[in-house]
Amino acid sequence: MKIIKKDLRHNKLVIKPETEDDLWVLEKIIQPGDLVSGKTVRSIAIERGDKREKV
Repeated sequence: MKIIKKDLRHNKLVIKPETEDDLWVLEKIIQPGDLVSGKTVRSIAIERGDKREKV
């Protein structure tokens, strides 16, 4: 897990979980009332014959 940004004055933390274990740790730390947001990116490649195309 990487800490991207830490702002203790406003109680904000931006992190990047890197493994499933990181998500497990976050599940144990986050409490009701905490504000959590997320962003996800997925790369998709389609194979057509011998050609591979990213979408």
